Amino acid sequence: MKNLINIEIEATGHTMEQIEHSLIMVNEDDKFELLKDVTITANPDSCIIFCRTQEQVDHMAAQLDRLGYNCDKIHGGMIQEDRFNVMNEFKRGEFRYLVATDVAARGIDIDSISLVINYDLPLEKESYVHRTGRTGRAGKRGKAITFVTPQEEKFLSEIEKYIGFKILEGTYPPNKKWLLVRLPLKKK
Repeated sequence: MKNLINIEIEATGHTMEQIEHSLIMVNEDDKFELLKDVTITANPDSCIIFCRTQEQVDHMAAQLDRLGYNCDKIHGGMIQEDRFNVMNEFKRGEFRYLVATDVAARGIDIDSISLVINYDLPLEKESYVHRTGRTGRAGKRGKAITFVTPQEEKFLSEIEKYIGFKILEGTYPPNKKWLLVRLPLKKK
């Protein structure tokens, strides 16, 4: 080729105004208990819980299933037909919680997802936008809650710079602050 021209298109409008973003600082060992608190408090109609790995998706889906959560899972290790079946069932509302890797962060067209939980902070800033973009669609409001461990803070600042705003720290359930240090129980 001769006279090549490199063209880059900068993304605009990373996040929609219909999405309420919040984060919770938490130790890795406390994340699952926090997840249970958040799902009970938020009580979403439809929710995607994003994990970083296929193994973690399998483990979390099994844990939630044992606790009686109406859930299923999707990740890249599943055959395409199974992924399509899970997504179609999720669209029809046959289960409430979808545990997923980033395979579900793009190309999903479901208007009724009221909550996205980033159980693991994405390591790529673009993935945050794609994950949270699954909620707040078709003029509806949505929430995106992100769990952040102390080891992930450097990735959080990169995400905030990319999206153009600081994600505010929330408390879940209301009035219960998740501490990075667990306090001992008082003796009765």
